[in-house]
Amino acid sequence: MYQSVLLIDEKSGRSTVRSLDIPVTGNLAVLLKAKKTGVIPSVKSVVEKLQLHNYRYSKALIAQLLKKAGE
Repeated sequence: MYQSVLLIDEKSGRSTVRSLDIPVTGNLAVLLKAKKTGVIPSVKSVVEKLQLHNYRYSKALIAQLLKKAGE
């Protein structure tokens, strides 16, 4: 049996979904897992590409992510 997880980054949407007890994750968590499992070689390069397409993340959040990814 598979447990479903909703992929959503939008803050108010995440709050709504959590109030319904639906597990959520965001793009950055998926990228971190992809790096740790060897699916992608670099989180930083993917984040930079996302930012070119109007994905907005705080500098602090990106720094925290890159630290966890060992980059």
